[in-house]
Amino acid sequence: MISRGARLFPDGAAPVHLELVSGFWAAFTAGRLLGAGLSVRVRSDRLVTGGLLCGVVCLLAATQPGIAGVAYVAAGLALAPVFPTGVAWLSSALPGVRGATARLWAARCSVESPCRR
Repeated sequence: MISRGARLFPDGAAPVHLELVSGFWAAFTAGRLLGAGLSVRVRSDRLVTGGLLCGVVCLLAATQPGIAGVAYVAAGLALAPVFPTGVAWLSSALPGVRGATARLWAARCSVESPCRR
């Protein structure tokens, strides 16, 4: 897999790209853990909206070569709590709707390939 990815970057940029992506996923994992504690103090709707807005700003900043590494890591932190908090928000916003979260998972799996295994 890495050798195929390296061929996409003949100028030697593959290691840099892989470092940026690994930084994103490390921050994403840490953000999930931090998001659990943050969700106790911040309302779900604000956490989801704020995370999405911060994520967009960080990904736009990632297009600038000088700050791309920091922007990738910040995007991972910002986007990490969005999905789990969104699921909790959905279940609290629609308490009378049975199976609302199950429908969300079904919709997610219809567009995401890991669910199709």
